[in-house]
Amino acid sequence: MKEYAALGLLAWYRNMIPALLPFMIFSNLILNLNLENRILQPVYPFLEPVFRIKREMIFAICIGFLCGFPMGSKVTCDLYRKKAITREEAQYLLSFTNNIGPVYYLSFVCPTLLPDKSLPFLLFVQFGIPLFYGLFLRYTVYGPKICHANSSVFTVSKLSVPSLSLRTFAFALDDAINTGLLQIGSLGGYMILFNVLVWFPHSLLRNRPLAGLFCHMLLEITGGLTEFEALLSSGQISLSQRLLPVQAALCLNGLCCLFQTIRFLRGTDLSIKKYMLHKIILCSITVLYLTLSVI
Repeated sequence: MKEYAALGLLAWYRNMIPALLPFMIFSNLILNLNLENRILQPVYPFLEPVFRIKREMIFAICIGFLCGFPMGSKVTCDLYRKKAITREEAQYLLSFTNNIGPVYYLSFVCPTLLPDKSLPFLLFVQFGIPLFYGLFLRYTVYGPKICHANSSVFTVSKLSVPSLSLRTFAFALDDAINTGLLQIGSLGGYMILFNVLVWFPHSLLRNRPLAGLFCHMLLEITGGLTEFEALLSSGQISLSQRLLPVQAALCLNGLCCLFQTIRFLRGTDLSIKKYMLHKIILCSITVLYLTLSVI
């Protein structure tokens, strides 16, 4: 059992801290200083006509896709608590912005697990499908529930950089760092716990490594993919069996990620059931697309 705890600790230390902590501190600082409308000003002219949503929501989409899980749920809940977005807008963002980030995907998944696959194809599967799913929801399910953005409402004065004193910035930075450390520490605790829980299915399924691997990825995705790499190197998994289970696992994120999302939703009236439903739908769409693309 000790080695499973060590696996979770190493995965957190090597992958999550360098990939997520800087972005957690950065997003906390931006929100503390109320700069979310200003910081992504260059992308607004491109995304606003497509999504037709308010700029705070575009900020959440950009952070969610660029920084990866759990930043999509974190920023969405932060904006909702600030009353910058409504409940329906927050629920909409949760439906498609909380995915594995490009840093982890491009640095580990693509070169290690899927090196022979076309990079544009993989990028579309991992990021394009959720983005188009979000667009579909915007104009169907959430169409009447979200007000259309009106760019003319945002004046120059609103987008100007606020006047900040050094003391205000220092307090905001200190709070951003402390909050980020608390969040990344909590994430590490979840990863260690759920990797320890992997010991039970592995003990029961000693002679069925693929079933044990499935349980591992269902419980904690990062450690599960690390085990997937080991089985691939030992020849227990063929090259043709990689793409579908890896991408399906990345879509679902695992129970560890689910409980981390529940943590961010604590104190809000946002529905975790709707979040889970959209995760299952996205996974089904991805599996169907991959199945049809292979045929």
